[in-house]
Amino acid sequence: MSERFLRDLLSRRDPHGYYVIPARPEARRVVEGLSGGEAIIVDAADVILVKVRSRSTASKILRVLNRKGLLALPDRDLEEMEEEDEARYGPEMEV
Repeated sequence: MSERFLRDLLSRRDPHGYYVIPARPEARRVVEGLSGGEAIIVDAADVILVKVRSRSTASKILRVLNRKGLLALPDRDLEEMEEEDEARYGPEMEV
């Protein structure tokens, strides 16, 4: 999974101050174990939305779900999205 996609998930919050992580439904148990009851899990059509206030918890959940292949990926090809972002915003800067 693209580092840019993962950073993008951690760079934005919803209007209520939560980080929102789209995941596959089978990730529910993993998330419940990692979050210690801190996460709110919302069932959506074919994904679950994991909402947490803590950036460190969100980062931990993202890393584990990414490693296990349980993040819900966008329908569009990530490379295509990165090329579009680069055309719109310029090349990625190293931090």
